[in-house]
Amino acid sequence: MTDKTVTSQNLQCFEDIYIKYRDHIILYVKRQMHLSDEDAKDVTTDAFLTLLKTWQDFEPKTEQAAVIWLKKTARFLTYNHNRKQSRLPTVSLGAISDVPMDIDIPNMCAEKELYEKMMQKIKDQLSAEEYQLFEDIIMKECDIVQIAQKKNINVNTLYSRWRRLQKKIQHFL
Repeated sequence: MTDKTVTSQNLQCFEDIYIKYRDHIILYVKRQMHLSDEDAKDVTTDAFLTLLKTWQDFEPKTEQAAVIWLKKTARFLTYNHNRKQSRLPTVSLGAISDVPMDIDIPNMCAEKELYEKMMQKIKDQLSAEEYQLFEDIIMKECDIVQIAQKKNINVNTLYSRWRRLQKKIQHFL
């Protein structure tokens, strides 16, 4: 909140608007933004929390301005919600975790010297970021989901990078 404290009159006005317009905003978000009941309630709650934080900017007599502001905020929050949902994996996490590595370098090279040459060739051919991903998955046997969480990257993005990297490695091996 701001430096000012919310007076009891302002708080009462906020509560009146909340009680009066909560269901209206939920319905607006469900119909206009095409969200489920639960998501619409979450977005509406976030909109009212945001309004409460900025409540000093509204006069008690400007109820209509608060409702318009709530709708705009709910629309903005819905866009953010949809953007977050689009970042979620489209491939099931189980399917990603069970992806065969398709690269079995230690078994390809029975001799230590040949193995070291092949690893050096891979390191020379890949960028630092590609090699780090290769090392995490092949050498450290980390899960794609774990790596994505650790690096704060979308799982689908990392999965796509891994598939491209596999093709690149297979091409020069």
